Amino acid sequence: MLAEGVNPSNGLQAFKADASGNMQVVGSAIRSTTTATIANGASVSGTVDLTDTSLLGFIAPAAWTTAELNIEVSVDNTNWVTAGVLDGSRSNVSRWSAVTAGAAYSVDVVNMLPYRFVRFRSGTAASPVNQGADRAFTVITRPLA
Repeated sequence: MLAEGVNPSNGLQAFKADASGNMQVVGSAIRSTTTATIANGASVSGTVDLTDTSLLGFIAPAAWTTAELNIEVSVDNTNWVTAGVLDGSRSNVSRWSAVTAGAAYSVDVVNMLPYRFVRFRSGTAASPVNQGADRAFTVITRPLA
C-alpha cells in the first residue's frame, strides 16, 4: 500500500484509493523541467529520456521558424514515430499546425505513458523544416510513483 502524500526521501508523489476504490493523487504534484533543443539548421531536437517520469507539456522556444510541430516517440531511442491516438479518425494529440513562440502547451499524459523517449520535430518526417537558429523547448515532466 502506498502512503499518502509526497515521499520526502525521493520526492515521488503518492496515491490513495477513495471510497469507491478509485486512485487519486495525494498532496502537491511535483514537476521538473529539462531542455530539448533543435539545433540551428536542423529539424529534430535531442532526445528526452522519460525513464521514471511522464511528459506533461512544454514551453515553445522564444523564437520559431514557421512550421508544424510534432512530438515523436520511441521505446528504444532508435525507431521513431509521431505520437498520436487512434479514435476512428486519427486524432493526433501531439501535433500542432502552428506554434506560438514562448507559449505553453500540454500533452495527453495518459497517451504518452507507453513511451520512454520523446523528441520534437519541426515539420514532419516527410517534410522537415529546418530551424533558423537553436530552438530550446522547456520540457515539463513529473515523476512516476
